[in-house]
Amino acid sequence: MADRSGDEMQTGAREAWQRYLALVEPFRADLARYCRRLTGDVWDAEDLAKDALLRAFGLLGSTFNPASRWSSSCTRSGERTR
Repeated sequence: MADRSGDEMQTGAREAWQRYLALVEPFRADLARYCRRLTGDVWDAEDLAKDALLRAFGLLGSTFNPASRWSSSCTRSGERTR
């Protein structure tokens, strides 16, 4: 029974991640450019952008405010991971 619950949680998390990626796709190029300007390096910028997206996803359930812009939230996450 515990395995089934774990599988359901994993499936739910995977589906939530896929929905999140679909939601943020229009902003990914802007985030990548912003991270490139912050770091000055393509590889570091890619890592920073991925970290910011992952951090924003993790905070989504606890801090999401529909009135605020997603890009602002993601930018703040990116700046904090520098």
